[in-house]
Amino acid sequence: MPAKQYGLSSALARSLELVGDRWTLLLIRELLVAPRRYSDLHKALRGIPTNLLADRLRRLEDDGLIDRYEAPPPVATTLYELTPRGHELEDSVLALMRWGAPLLTDSTRSNELPPTDWPILWLRDVLDPGVSTGTIIGFDIGTESRVTIEMIEGRARLASPRVEPDVIVMAPDYATVVGVLGGSLPIDDAIESGQLKVDGDLERARMFTKQLRIKTTG
Repeated sequence: MPAKQYGLSSALARSLELVGDRWTLLLIRELLVAPRRYSDLHKALRGIPTNLLADRLRRLEDDGLIDRYEAPPPVATTLYELTPRGHELEDSVLALMRWGAPLLTDSTRSNELPPTDWPILWLRDVLDPGVSTGTIIGFDIGTESRVTIEMIEGRARLASPRVEPDVIVMAPDYATVVGVLGGSLPIDDAIESGQLKVDGDLERARMFTKQLRIKTTG
């Protein structure tokens, strides 16, 4: 039972009863990228009290938006992940991120700019909708969790972390990845200079970057 009930016959009101509480959509944002441990979520959402985090997770699980499962070794810990119903919130979360981007100031950027914001948002905004590769690429960036992206019918989406990527791209920072995906840094040059390492089918990685076409204006 939602803690906040509006008593209105409204789809929006009902949605807000489930995900409108403080911290809830930020939890959804984290889980859109990958399953997380409790400690991962607590670290990512600096400032959330542990009892409140536990309450939000419990309610999201009760409402059928997240599941938890025991990951096998070497992870061997409890992970939280979105259900298919929870993943349906992706478009809404991304729309709110776009809407809120102009509101960020220097102080808020330095205080809370999670690395999970960049991948799917940036790709969706700049990719030509005619692109279709079918390739699944995992990005290991610095010490952050892997971000796995697939291109289907010209649309970039986050793939389930349980899906094995065709290629794993390892980079020290996000700027390198953005340079490669944006075309300003050829993937072969990045590999030769040591800025990028590729594990898997290199030709698929080359095709992925060559087939990306940045939207033009005017």
